[in-house]
Amino acid sequence: MFNQLSATEKIAAAVAACVMAGVGLLATLKLNVAPMYPDFIVGSITWAASTKLQDLLAAPVFIAVLSGTSLLLLLLLKKQAKSHGEAHAGQFAEQLIWWSLPACAATFHLVLGQGLDGKLFTVSGIGIVAVSLACAANARRAEPLGPGIIGAGFVGAFLIALVPIELALALGRAPLAWFGALPLRSYMRAAYILLAIGVLATMAFAVLHPQALRRRLPDVLLAAQAGLPVFFLTLYPARLLPPDGVLIKYDTTIWLKVLVVAMAIWGVVDVWRRYRRHSGASQDWTRLLSPIALFALLVALRVGHTGAPHISPDDYHFGESLLGWWSYLQGAIPYLDYLPAHGLVDDDLPGFLSHLFYDGTAASVGDAGRLAFALVALAAFLSVYHFSGSLGLAFVSTYFTGGRLAWPFLTCFLCLWFHPRLRARPANWLTIWILSVPVVLLGVPPQGLLLVAASAPMAAYMAWRLVREAGERKWKGIMGALLALAVLAAVTPLGQMLFGAVRYVAENGSINQVAYGVAWALSWNSVPPSGLVLELVRMSWVAAALVCLAVVYASLTTGLHNKRLFWPALVALLFSLSLIPYSMGRIDPAGISRPGLAAIFGWAVLIPITAWWLLEARNRILLPLAVTCAAAALNLSSPSVAVLQAVAAPTIGTPPLRDGAAAGLPNISNAYVQDDHWDRLQRLNSLLSARLAPADSYLDLTSRNAQYFYLNRKPLLAVPAPYNMVPLPQQKRAVAELAKNPPKIALLEGNNIIHDGGGLALRDPLLYRYVLDTYTPQLQDGFIVGYPKTTDASHTAQAIELFQKAFATSELGMIPVAWGRSQRSLAGRMMQVRELSANAPSVHDATQTDSVYTPSGPDPHIVFDLSDAALAGRDAGLLRVDFRCEGQTAPPRIQVFWWGDEDRAPSEASSLRFTAAEGHLIVPLEASPSWLLRKRLDGLRIDLDNPSACTRFAVDHVSLFQRVF
Repeated sequence: MFNQLSATEKIAAAVAACVMAGVGLLATLKLNVAPMYPDFIVGSITWAASTKLQDLLAAPVFIAVLSGTSLLLLLLLKKQAKSHGEAHAGQFAEQLIWWSLPACAATFHLVLGQGLDGKLFTVSGIGIVAVSLACAANARRAEPLGPGIIGAGFVGAFLIALVPIELALALGRAPLAWFGALPLRSYMRAAYILLAIGVLATMAFAVLHPQALRRRLPDVLLAAQAGLPVFFLTLYPARLLPPDGVLIKYDTTIWLKVLVVAMAIWGVVDVWRRYRRHSGASQDWTRLLSPIALFALLVALRVGHTGAPHISPDDYHFGESLLGWWSYLQGAIPYLDYLPAHGLVDDDLPGFLSHLFYDGTAASVGDAGRLAFALVALAAFLSVYHFSGSLGLAFVSTYFTGGRLAWPFLTCFLCLWFHPRLRARPANWLTIWILSVPVVLLGVPPQGLLLVAASAPMAAYMAWRLVREAGERKWKGIMGALLALAVLAAVTPLGQMLFGAVRYVAENGSINQVAYGVAWALSWNSVPPSGLVLELVRMSWVAAALVCLAVVYASLTTGLHNKRLFWPALVALLFSLSLIPYSMGRIDPAGISRPGLAAIFGWAVLIPITAWWLLEARNRILLPLAVTCAAAALNLSSPSVAVLQAVAAPTIGTPPLRDGAAAGLPNISNAYVQDDHWDRLQRLNSLLSARLAPADSYLDLTSRNAQYFYLNRKPLLAVPAPYNMVPLPQQKRAVAELAKNPPKIALLEGNNIIHDGGGLALRDPLLYRYVLDTYTPQLQDGFIVGYPKTTDASHTAQAIELFQKAFATSELGMIPVAWGRSQRSLAGRMMQVRELSANAPSVHDATQTDSVYTPSGPDPHIVFDLSDAALAGRDAGLLRVDFRCEGQTAPPRIQVFWWGDEDRAPSEASSLRFTAAEGHLIVPLEASPSWLLRKRLDGLRIDLDNPSACTRFAVDHVSLFQRVF
């Protein structure tokens, strides 16, 4: 019966019917008809005076609305196609999908158990019903009004309804005396009234006077869009209302006002310009829509809510946003003197904007992050729009792309390189590509380097075309670009910065998985959200690679490789595959984590820009639908109509704020800081201020790198957090830099941040050794601080105890097993110092047969005498053992003891524990200062802590090794 309808039209009817069924379901669940109690009965629903009627009606209503709406829409589509052609029916199908997107976003946001905004179903329901009724009424006309014009009229009605919210926002951001005349709910009530009037008026014109609606549509869209640029004012922060009731505000510069007002004016001018240029005879009403005005609405929905000034207790991650630009202002060169872990865009742009438009303090960096997203997202939005010509695709793609600024930043270059007009001119393309490569590399080095590598085949193809096509030998632009880069590299630090960025990626690339990875298997038995649904959703990044591969295959097998498909699809395929170490490297339990971020980028950017030109124009509407459903399921952005009310609020409530300047911490300004965090910062500031000049800095080994910023003391190292300084070349450069002028104070312990269980001794062995050699620890004001040694004398027992407290990790987990399994690759990194198995050890609570031991008591262990070895802890930091467990009933636990110097017997303080497995074991004894600082080792003991784990165990080829750095 409906075979003549296209697949897109059938999908549109199905999606719209599901939305209407959802509207009916939500309406049913809001029923509150009290049940008739046959007696005085108390049950679960009695306590809340609730009812079960809505639950009983939910399924029948859903089924009835779904089936009925599906049939009606299919019949309407069939009639549209029969009466006015397939193009007319296709436009109606497009309108059904566009109006379904809000409800789809709300629905798929539930996939991972997030909340539901029912108002989005109301928006979709009103749109679908209104457009369907108007199109049905017009179907009988000889010259019907196009569904696109009808839909545009209802869009205008919805946007005009936002005028009261825009007015409230403008008054709320105005000087203090201008706002507060009416409560915000009054503006919202006015918005609802305007919406009802607008929808009914549009319906009346569409049914009774369709040609009048066609003529007046430019005026309607002018009125609808003229106020949208006001939403740029959400980028100017609302006033802050602490519990004491005294209004305060973010300390901003005049330039923020200039920027926000300029963006608003830009939007108004663009709306007016499009209105003036529109011809009355033109049927392309989409040219009336202003991308700048619509982007202002996107800003309000995505980042419009002012955040309270809050100092994160996670000084490690928060410090990444604070230190970069602040260090550059003090003379540091990016990627040489300071290494932004995620690149200039992700780490340093919010700090730059905080200094330019705010007061540059820690309190304002979070709010400056909203501005950073808006500016980068604007570039991405316009890039997608100019690439595809679709404002709808640009809107949903940009709205859902996020997590890090890197993704919208890279979107700009993908759309630029893939643009058909630019690719038609190889010389221009190569010039642009050459100039953009340094920007990509410096902006986001890890992903940027992968994108440049993925695009290299396309660049080679463009160069081949330039050489092959004699008429296009236009090398002047290319040579000019290369010359400009060479000059910049010669007269600016650009060359050094590019070298430092590439070196940073190369040094971290080989160790990234081991140093920062989290195994996927840990998520499978994790706390909710977890399970199959989460894994299917966040691992859907694979879809981007599959779609790109399909497009590459189609372009090769159908002869389309000379058109718009092959090279963009190949670059996107290579890029998505090269992202696998990122996507699958760190998979945190109970969250979308990195694979989810890659999936969002794949669905929102890679798939649309790759498949856009593959699909026929009438089927491209399916891409925004796919983007909305898939990206909403990943839960990075919470779609909600309620946001519009929140962003218009003139004030936001905040927790109690602390005055950083009054406490001697002006870089904090007025912000909420947790009590223990505040106390620690004050104590540390007092300690350092009493011992250092204001211009002096210190060495912070706590990985709380934000403390440098709070205390106004410049970081001494390019990598200020030891947690990040895993590559040995970075440690060598750091030690060399410190050796030139050792800091007067080193903060060894102050509630250190130890992600992944790796402290200084385990992750930074060179820096760790330098600190033990250079500093003497003291306990002061609750901190363990180090002062430069004044003599070459050995550390006292008290000093070793403080080093132990600061750096030692007594529980090694399965580190010895992990390193032992890599003995072949690690063989060149260590050299043997002494074979302990050459001399027979003494055996206790076990019987020995060769190197096999049978537990015979509660504490089986073997002891090696080192008194005649003349060994110090510094001479050999690794213990290598071949271990075997027979009849294993549980994971064997091993404890290694040592003693020497003044100690004559084993002690818990001088020991390490770990879980063993059969095979080679490599134990980092040097990770304990108690081992490394021993001047004379007298003995070493290996215990099987749980004797019942093995019926027999073997300990063989026991040797001491030394690292080769």
